[in-house]
Amino acid sequence: MGPLYIFDFDDTLAMTDSHVRVMRIDGTTDRLDSRQFAEYRAADGDELDFSEFTEASGTLIQNTVDEMEAAISRYGIENVYIVTARSISSPVYDFLDSLGITSPEVVATAGSAGKATWLTRKLETDTYSSVFVYEDCRKNITMLKDIVEAYNEELGKDVKYSAICILPSGKQEIVDSLIRNYVNLLFEKKTQDKRLQAFTNKITRTIMATFSGKSPSNVSAITQDDLLVDPDLVGSDIYEFYAGDFPLAIDPDTIDEDFYDEDIGQQVIVTVEIDKNSTRDEEDFVFNVSASDKPTTGMSNFGIHVSIEAIPGIPEQIYGQIRDEVANSVRHELEHVSQGPDVGQYGGAYNRGEGYWNFKSGPEDVTTGMAKYLLKPEEIPAHVRGYLQNAKSLEQLESGFKGLLDGYLDKGIIEEPELEIILDTWLTWVEENINRKKFQKNK
Repeated sequence: MGPLYIFDFDDTLAMTDSHVRVMRIDGTTDRLDSRQFAEYRAADGDELDFSEFTEASGTLIQNTVDEMEAAISRYGIENVYIVTARSISSPVYDFLDSLGITSPEVVATAGSAGKATWLTRKLETDTYSSVFVYEDCRKNITMLKDIVEAYNEELGKDVKYSAICILPSGKQEIVDSLIRNYVNLLFEKKTQDKRLQAFTNKITRTIMATFSGKSPSNVSAITQDDLLVDPDLVGSDIYEFYAGDFPLAIDPDTIDEDFYDEDIGQQVIVTVEIDKNSTRDEEDFVFNVSASDKPTTGMSNFGIHVSIEAIPGIPEQIYGQIRDEVANSVRHELEHVSQGPDVGQYGGAYNRGEGYWNFKSGPEDVTTGMAKYLLKPEEIPAHVRGYLQNAKSLEQLESGFKGLLDGYLDKGIIEEPELEIILDTWLTWVEENINRKKFQKNK
């Protein structure tokens, strides 16, 4: 028995541009945003037009998105819902997917009153210890609280209710302090892997927004002259953004004092190359994502560089696949960042001791160059963590491994016996280092 998280969409997860058009009997028309419509009272002769809500556009409210992702990470995506008064859910899915956000189930209730009906049915069919609501409309917050209180009274239950009201500025106002205690506890209990997972999602969202032509305000266009190395892609557009501080504590015993800049500290700078007009000769080529784990502008101690190459006019339906590859690559490189001076970093994270570097097989057990690379001590954890970013089960994780290795086998750059050695080594490292039930055999 755990918590139920409910997130509104318009003006809660995103400041959207959609309005309800109210056609008055006198011929005038008003356009109401979601907050204004929540206070709307119908007059005789009013006609409503919801056509703008058949699509979604706008900007994310990052604090709310972070807390939604944290709730998913802590309690599972099956306990988190986006409940919107829109009549259809697909625009919400499409908007979040275009920004690289993994969306929980979106429930479209076709009006605010439908939220009360949905919550009533949810409480009747599932068992929850508490309900946490994120809403921009105080009327909805009160309405949902009444539903929980009525449920408790009628059935003798003790489901706790808490809510946060999202203000027009995007800031949060705590309606009940209990929710903030839960959120703080949720963040405090995150493991290293979960913190890096969340950091990966944050970076991936920014990269995908930039790829989609919706660059956030913290992204700057730069030129190849700003790079310390040659760009990966000729004629690409190049961008840079500050992703935040590296989310793991750096072990001071690992810091390379000759190069580590104390004034910059743990800032992570991300550079991105984008070429949406690739003319590769490969017949089946659609896109490619590659990355490296070093700062390329010299403006930070830690950095990653991501390159995205795609065919002209690439369909937006492919963006989800690109997002998964970007997330895999970003998480892979962040794992390298955590590994310390032995892999060329200026400092390393805690908990990178003997167990982390213990592997069933190594480069000496294979012969081809690619197989030796895939069994290098720093590459085994990085490949595992990269594919783990998008996997929901051990079966999905193993399938991802096999897809990569089968591709190398088809190209003739590894041999069949090497594939089995690499796969066995990676899966053994998973079993010994990934302490999550769904990624453990027979658990």
